[in-house]
Amino acid sequence: MTKQKMTPKQRIRAAFSRKESDRVPAYPMSCANNAALMGMSVVEYSTDGEKMAKAYLEYYKRFKPDLKPDVLILFQDTFVEAEAMGTKIKLRDDAEPVWSEPAIESAKDINKLKIPDPAKDGRMPVMLECASIIDREVGNEVRTGAVCLGPFSICGALRGEERLMMDLVENPPFVHKLMEIATEALYQYGVALKKAGSSASVSEPLPTLVSLEHYREFNLPYLKKLVDRWEKAGVHCFLHVCGQSAHILEGLAETNCWAISVDENIDIGEAKRRVGDKVVLVGNVDPIDTMRYKTPESIAAEVRDCIRKAAPGSGYILSTGCECPIGTPFENLEAFMEAAWKYGTYPLSI
Repeated sequence: MTKQKMTPKQRIRAAFSRKESDRVPAYPMSCANNAALMGMSVVEYSTDGEKMAKAYLEYYKRFKPDLKPDVLILFQDTFVEAEAMGTKIKLRDDAEPVWSEPAIESAKDINKLKIPDPAKDGRMPVMLECASIIDREVGNEVRTGAVCLGPFSICGALRGEERLMMDLVENPPFVHKLMEIATEALYQYGVALKKAGSSASVSEPLPTLVSLEHYREFNLPYLKKLVDRWEKAGVHCFLHVCGQSAHILEGLAETNCWAISVDENIDIGEAKRRVGDKVVLVGNVDPIDTMRYKTPESIAAEVRDCIRKAAPGSGYILSTGCECPIGTPFENLEAFMEAAWKYGTYPLSI
């Protein structure tokens, strides 16, 4: 018997309660790609909070994605924090921003770092403006979620990733001090987003490049501290991890995040078996090979596979493995959501 159609809020809350709703909750991650919906360049989108908000509102209106509890619009710019702390960023008209010059050339430069003021520094005010506009326009029905770069990945953008990897061995006290600064900066930014009407989520790709031992020493304690402090401030968080995270998967489940989003490099069925009883899982249709370049039929097949592996028993949110890149056809986002209804309706029959 088909269940009565639920609202996105009801659908997501059911997933977190391990209850089967009308269908598997679903959302394709689409951020900078949304600029094309409004005919704007990525630089316009990245530097103007009002234009960014318009792009996300159009995405929400057109695709009606589900997201985490009370959050339906997810926006991001993964170098906002490091830029506000001194790392130089290169903005591009047809691609996401990239960092071009780290803030810290030598360990002694750490004394120059300051906790940024989210209301003034870098493009943090752009993100706060975006959050405020979305909250004002549709805050009665949805809330926003800003994707923030995780503390370890912020350190990589401040120091340079290769240099940071060497510091783990050559200068552990320096890394711990840098992590303390990055974690505090991220905490303050998350609180500011909360005041602007948004929540905050953490994208933490860099820990996938370190050993489990280094993850537990340099990353996990700070993530737990951040998540716990945010929770006390009313900032609910889920964790997105790009890259091959199989070796740290159990550690990720110890962060106290509401959910863990894994990319296409890990089998979603394996993740469900290993940590599905501890945390809600999100993922993980390939955002590039599938969403960007393949047909709606291929997208439907991969959606079906993810649902088959991870949706039974609930505790699962269907998504892409990461942000869909710029140039992803919008009909492919529509195909994703159509497949979610076709194959994800409870009770499952696949």
